[in-house]
Amino acid sequence: FRTAHDLFINIKSPDHPNQAMVQYIAGYVQNFENALFSPTGYNELGRHYSEYIDESSFTSQILVYAYYLNWEAYRTSTYIYKDRDDSTHPVLTFGPVWDFETGHPYFLSEQPLFVDWYFYTDPHQHVWMEQLWQKGEFLHLLTEKNNEMREVLDVLLSHKEGDVIVPIRDTMAEILPSQQLNWFRWPYQETFEHHAEKMLEGLDLRYNSWYNRIWADNAHLYGLTADAAAAEDGLMTLTATVYGKADSAITW
Repeated sequence: FRTAHDLFINIKSPDHPNQAMVQYIAGYVQNFENALFSPTGYNELGRHYSEYIDESSFTSQILVYAYYLNWEAYRTSTYIYKDRDDSTHPVLTFGPVWDFETGHPYFLSEQPLFVDWYFYTDPHQHVWMEQLWQKGEFLHLLTEKNNEMREVLDVLLSHKEGDVIVPIRDTMAEILPSQQLNWFRWPYQETFEHHAEKMLEGLDLRYNSWYNRIWADNAHLYGLTADAAAAEDGLMTLTATVYGKADSAITW
């Protein structure tokens, strides 16, 4: 099915959904999209866009695809699933991340994800993300998740030690014998060790660009939230919290 804003959704499972199934999930997704495109974040049913999705999984998915410059995000190879309405987790969940041949280290650079020379030009591809980036509370969540991602990358790239995450160099050493046999059976240019080092170089380049330029501290506005409180005179007081850098006044 296709949403009102031209995002195409393919039902992967079940393989042969009946009409009621398609109508149900299409309606659910459309209600989410309607809320997302509303200036208030609420749809005509009075429900907020965040009520339809697992925000943590959505922020994680967006960040991973953007960090690895995976240009297939929301055009192909982007998965979403939903459990039953009567389950403990009945909202849209985003993942698992998938299909990273376009996230090859030779492609990693200092570019943001959405640039004309790099990204697909399909107009529907990033309509959801563009709307979310206009939501101050979502950008705040994205910023917090980005800090979590940095902790993971610090261990992967051996910037610091960790208890759960395994450094990439340790993984490379563990799979080296298997990869050497693979190279013997299916020869490729250069060696496994050469390409492994190129991958590390690409990830280091991306890490430095991502956290020192694209997400540099106080270089950009990363979100804004407003808390409301009733005053004694019956008026409402709004208190704004700015995350990141604000170059101009913020008005309502």
